[in-house]
Amino acid sequence: MSERPFGLVLVATLAACQEMQSCRFGAGVGLSLASVEADSTGFSSAESLSFDTRGEGGFAEVMVTGVSADLLLRLSAQESRGDIAGVASEGRVETQRAAVLVSLPYDLFGTGALRPFFGLSVGHLEVEFDERLPYERGDHLIGGIVLGLEYELAGHVLVGGSLNGDLFGVPGTTDGTLVESLLYVGERF
Repeated sequence: MSERPFGLVLVATLAACQEMQSCRFGAGVGLSLASVEADSTGFSSAESLSFDTRGEGGFAEVMVTGVSADLLLRLSAQESRGDIAGVASEGRVETQRAAVLVSLPYDLFGTGALRPFFGLSVGHLEVEFDERLPYERGDHLIGGIVLGLEYELAGHVLVGGSLNGDLFGVPGTTDGTLVESLLYVGERF
């Protein structure tokens, strides 16, 4: 998968920052939890294979601040592993995505801002498990929605969580679904 679309979005965001002179940058790391449902490749009577994973993840972001809402471009990566129930195999999930988010800050008595956010994401997913299992695995395109909530203490320290709901496959077909969350701490400046 080409990184060119991510680069173009980043350049456009930085250009908007320079024009508006109202940008902030941030980063965070935390605990990643994922739930995968991979469709059958047609060789099995089972409809799909489901498994849950746990690992780590992080993000870097650019925020364009607005009057009542802020716009975020968030680039994230997460990796997690977990046992597959009923099979002697471990599953691994690795994602990289770009998300465009709208954040609505609410002042909490001058101590910080509560920021619910929502948006759309697109990216890359790699699902790996025992190749003898007849389910979709390998590299996939993902796309979906992002919901989250974070608390920004003193204008810099972030504590929050995000939830991604994605479909994966190639355009025109769906090979499975992915629900992934990230509980994180970070900093925005």
